[in-house]
Amino acid sequence: MEVTYVILHTIATHLCEFVSEEIKLENIDYVARAKRLLANKVRSAALVIVPLAAAVSAQAGAIGVTLPSGGLTCISFVSGSFPNSGSCTGSAGVQQLPDSKGVQGLKFYTTGPVSLGVSSGSAVSIELFTSGVLAGGFLASGSSIPVSYVFSLSSSGGVGITSYFIDFAISNGTPSGSTTVGSFFSSGVTSGGTISGSGSLLLTNNASGSVVVSVEIGANVNVNDGSVSIDVPQNSADFNPTLAAAVPEPGSIGLMASALAGLGWLWRRKRR
Repeated sequence: MEVTYVILHTIATHLCEFVSEEIKLENIDYVARAKRLLANKVRSAALVIVPLAAAVSAQAGAIGVTLPSGGLTCISFVSGSFPNSGSCTGSAGVQQLPDSKGVQGLKFYTTGPVSLGVSSGSAVSIELFTSGVLAGGFLASGSSIPVSYVFSLSSSGGVGITSYFIDFAISNGTPSGSTTVGSFFSSGVTSGGTISGSGSLLLTNNASGSVVVSVEIGANVNVNDGSVSIDVPQNSADFNPTLAAAVPEPGSIGLMASALAGLGWLWRRKRR
């Protein structure tokens, strides 16, 4: 906006100088000259101001939607013959990410490895989620939200890890009752170690009002006694990560170029 103001101020200043110089000319029909001058200046101003206004509008069109960071909860699960669950909220964290393409995302992480005891289980996982009102508007059906993840798996005792899975989701509703409107799921074979990747969460319905934002990370294991640790470091599981500084869209660049071309034309007229 500051750049736009400077350009418009410069244009206005030189228009005033141009008018002042033109009035000083002798042996002319002042009334006719003024009419022609006014018509030329209106066209010149339109040539410069309209593209500038459109460029500003193009940048302002992305209104920020903020994913809720409140109500952070972490739940651990062990499935199998004797399924059980527990709380790992004390080992969980969440951080609001900067706006990227109109959406403020979330970063989920753990403050250290979360250990889950396995005696007869076939899968273990932790689910981290937040809930609250989707501020700033809504996410439209068909929208794609980038996701990225880095986590590590390790085991002890007789437990062997056979594969991993991760599930990102956005749901309409509250933790006590919600409907998933978008998800991203990935899985693969592993015996443990660091796992990373990225993808896109596709919304199949609008996300609006009260929403739940969640990520579940887990491992399938063989059925032996021991434990599995899941660690999500702070470079972590991200909804809409900020990957790079914003780059102006080609349309905005073209509009600004048109505006600068108009300014150059105005200067050339003044010099003649």
